[in-house]
Amino acid sequence: MVAVAANFARAAHDISTQFERQTGVSVRLMVGSTGLLFAQIRQGASVDVFLAADRERPRRLAALQSSNASVPVTYTRGQLALWWPSASGEVSLFRFLQQARVIAIANPMLAPYGLAAQTVLNDLGAPAVGSKLVLSQNIGTTFSQISAGSVDGGFVALTQLLAAGIPDAQYLVIPEEMHPPILQAALVTATGARRANADAFLAFLISPSIQAQLAQWGYGAVEGSG
Repeated sequence: MVAVAANFARAAHDISTQFERQTGVSVRLMVGSTGLLFAQIRQGASVDVFLAADRERPRRLAALQSSNASVPVTYTRGQLALWWPSASGEVSLFRFLQQARVIAIANPMLAPYGLAAQTVLNDLGAPAVGSKLVLSQNIGTTFSQISAGSVDGGFVALTQLLAAGIPDAQYLVIPEEMHPPILQAALVTATGARRANADAFLAFLISPSIQAQLAQWGYGAVEGSG
């Protein structure tokens, strides 16, 4: 059982399929926001690997593991993007904030991509934006809201846009210097006989071949782990 942050759900599905094909070990995914998954694992949810969208919650979870302590490993680097489907001409962050009536972001308290988006908005010093925001539980829901047209646009993961084939004229990749880096860490939480398969899955995830695929899917390179 792999608990996976919503932004990484599609990638996790593809990677799990490859892992199952090579090892014969079946993988089930539990998708949600990093904050909610963290809470569920703490409350006893049966999870073998936690693929978060940040490094803080895997570190906190590792600190709580006494007899089964493991070390969080950074498995990828997320990239934030502004998606504005109705944009005419080149997408501009400032023009979007001026013209959009409703803006979607993931809940900053639960989702690291939402926290990154909130940081961008705060640093721009746009007090009026707060009244336009719609908070969703995770980045997957944010994407769905924009896709359905229930909001004018919002902040999502670049990998979601690439996977959906969204024209690059509709989005803007947010420079990383505008927000904290979205370093995504994994933690093995399995015990007993399940531990070996969980360790093998994590090793597969950080292997060079899978990391090369992640780069093609819109994730950034990671510099080391932990």
